[in-house]
Amino acid sequence: MYYYVSERKQKMEKIRFGVIGLGHRGHYMIRDNLVHFSELEFVAISDLYEDRMDTVEKVILEKRPEAKPPYKTTNYKEILDGKMVDAVYISAYW
Repeated sequence: MYYYVSERKQKMEKIRFGVIGLGHRGHYMIRDNLVHFSELEFVAISDLYEDRMDTVEKVILEKRPEAKPPYKTTNYKEILDGKMVDAVYISAYW
């Protein structure tokens, strides 16, 4: 994963971020990569299985104690409507 930070970083607001699909790919992408980007604010997560959402919520809050718990939903369309997020990472089975 490549990442570039412009000189304007200090003036940027946080990116309200959502993740759809919290199986192995989604879970590990959050745990190993995305939580380390301080510009991302995890505002919503979605999966068909509530236990996956609970697990990922714990990962986010452990790695970022200052973070608010993300909104959790089994209906991914709530995240895609664009009202609560600026960007979405989709990790779903084919």
